[in-house]
Amino acid sequence: MREWRDWFLLKLQRPEGTTHMEMRAYNLVTMRNYMAEEALKGGAEWLFWLDDDMMGPPNVLEALLAINKPIACGLYMAKKKASERGLAAWMETKTAGSPYAPGVNGYMSIQRQQAGRVIQVDVTGLGCALINRSVFEKLPKPWFTWDVGALSEDFTFFERVWASQGIKPVLDMECKFDHIGVFKVNVEGEFSPLEM
Repeated sequence: MREWRDWFLLKLQRPEGTTHMEMRAYNLVTMRNYMAEEALKGGAEWLFWLDDDMMGPPNVLEALLAINKPIACGLYMAKKKASERGLAAWMETKTAGSPYAPGVNGYMSIQRQQAGRVIQVDVTGLGCALINRSVFEKLPKPWFTWDVGALSEDFTFFERVWASQGIKPVLDMECKFDHIGVFKVNVEGEFSPLEM
C-alpha cells in the first residue's frame, strides 16, 4: 500500500481541476455506485477508476483522455494463478472458457501482441478505466451490480453498457500497469516481490 500511495500522490499527473475521491470499508458495488453518483453531482465530465493495487505511467490520464472515446482503459494483468493468468481485457467467444480464462464461459483474455496501440475489447477490469459521464447518464441505476452467478461487477457493467448503448471499451496497449499486492506482476507476466 505504501508503494502505491507514494506513486499515486507523488507521480500520478492530474489535469487541472481534477478532484480525488477515495472510499473504503464498504463492498465494491456500493463504493462504485456512491462515488459515481457523487462525481456526477459535482459536475465531473470524466470518471477515472483506479484501484489501489495498480501502478502505471504518470501520464495515464493524459493518455486516456487523448483517445477521446467514452470508455478508455489501461492494460494490466489479471491477478490469477499462473495457469489462469491473462491480461485483464477479454473478448467474447463462443467457446466455454479458454487457456487464458478457464471456466470463464464466453470470454477469452486478449493476447499481448495486437495490431495497433488502441484496440476495442468486449470487457476489461475497472482497475484503470476512464469513463465519460454520458455513459452513466444513459445507463439505468444501479450502475454497478454483482448478481449471483455474474463474473464480476466490471463484466456486468460493460455488458450492460454494450446492451443499452452499443459502446465497448477501448484499451491503450501502451498504457501498461503493474498489478501489485505482496508481489508485483507486469503485463509480460513477470513477478517480483515488493520492496519492504
